Amino acid sequence: MKNLSSAQSARLSVSNSSLQTARQIINSMVVGKGFGLKTESQQDMLNMLALHLLQADNPQQNIAPSYKRRKAVVDKVKEYVTTNPQKTITITELCELAFVSRRTLQYSFESILGINPLRFLRLTRLNNVRRELKKLNQDKPISVIAANWGFWHAGQFAKDYTQLFGENPSQTVKNSAQQFEPPCSTNP
Repeated sequence: MKNLSSAQSARLSVSNSSLQTARQIINSMVVGKGFGLKTESQQDMLNMLALHLLQADNPQQNIAPSYKRRKAVVDKVKEYVTTNPQKTITITELCELAFVSRRTLQYSFESILGINPLRFLRLTRLNNVRRELKKLNQDKPISVIAANWGFWHAGQFAKDYTQLFGENPSQTVKNSAQQFEPPCSTNP
């Protein structure tokens, strides 16, 4: 028998009345303890019910977007974010860019990257802040750099940054400065 997964098979939609009837029959079998029928007969009834649902008139098949399509959506968004690093980007804007609904955008990101699009945008901005903090001779205050990347709440920014990178922003600046300092000479 062929292994069917939800990614390979279409979803079947049946009318509410057919679904309600199926629920009533199953409920009656559970509450009525199978109407006193043998187990094989109960199984036959359930199989007939399933066949009836599968053969319903005009079933609507909703096929999930393919991996290739979801990946194309994510790649298009990633490219846009990369080419517009300082732009404040909204989810609505990304949906319009990729010609998809919010739900499709969400599913695409979750299935390809394992995170939602909002988290992707936040992580991208945090990484951009980190790159800027690590620049040699960087003299802007951390709060200004964070604000330039859309982080208006200093406390939340510091918490998110520390959680992602394992150090606070000022430690990143300090470590970067030490990395580029020439070693002290000990000439007598």
